[in-house]
Amino acid sequence: MIALGGSIFLKPSKWKKYSRLTFFFLLFWYTSPITSQLALKLWEIPATPFDSLEQSYEVGIVLTGMSNMRTLPTDRPHFSEGVDRITDAITLYKRGKIKKLLISGGSGSLYFPELRESLRLKDFVTTMGVSADDVFVEDNSVNTRQNAVNSMAIIKSTWPESDYLLITSATHMRRASGCFRKAGGHPTIFSTDIKSSPFSWDFRALVPSAEALVHWTTITREIIGCMAYWVAGYI
Repeated sequence: MIALGGSIFLKPSKWKKYSRLTFFFLLFWYTSPITSQLALKLWEIPATPFDSLEQSYEVGIVLTGMSNMRTLPTDRPHFSEGVDRITDAITLYKRGKIKKLLISGGSGSLYFPELRESLRLKDFVTTMGVSADDVFVEDNSVNTRQNAVNSMAIIKSTWPESDYLLITSATHMRRASGCFRKAGGHPTIFSTDIKSSPFSWDFRALVPSAEALVHWTTITREIIGCMAYWVAGYI
């Protein structure tokens, strides 16, 4: 938008030209499936095939952030981006790869602190066949650092000698695993919600895509998040 404004309002014609070129370059870069897929492949932590897990883990820690808590009716979760976090966790449980689920995440909203996502997800997973005795909830955290600190407190007090999986989106795993290591944990990571895909070199790769812009938004948010967490000493 700054480049576009410069191409309209700057007085010297040379700077107008530079601003216009910058605008079109950025527009192409951030809407190109080629650049967005390349960035995703470089940033995402690759997924782990279910059958490659060579042992059973006592607990899988599932980070929330996959549903809209204010959507009506409130008798069910309304999933959005990241739903693979919980569906893959259920699959791991039913395959015997994890024995228990620890769902970590509170409200994350300043205006609706009572809407705690992990509590609603507990109802969902039990409806899907997970025993209520095998589902634990951490419903106070409002960001990834608190996910790690609060979850590790439960792990150390309940399963101090057990191995566990950390389950979250592939784009979020770098920040999440860094927070857990900083909190004293050594989780085995299990990436899910994979956004990158095998690239197809055809005409569609040259067509601007709104989805590419969304992917770049996710990547940029995570890069800035990692930088901020590093500065704050969270990772």
